[in-house]
Amino acid sequence: MSQEQFSATYGIPVRTQQEWEQRRAEPDAVAAAYLRAISNDPVAVATAYGRTAA
Repeated sequence: MSQEQFSATYGIPVRTQQEWEQRRAEPDAVAAAYLRAISNDPVAVATAYGRTAA
């Protein structure tokens, strides 16, 4: 999934993803928990967010 698709699916801005990936920023506790939920069950999270996981 591209950064753009991830952003559209889970509502995390592309720039934020880039900052995390390049280690210029760290996700806060809430974002880290959201990322763990996405990692554990991406389809369920996308569905709960009202989107379709690619």
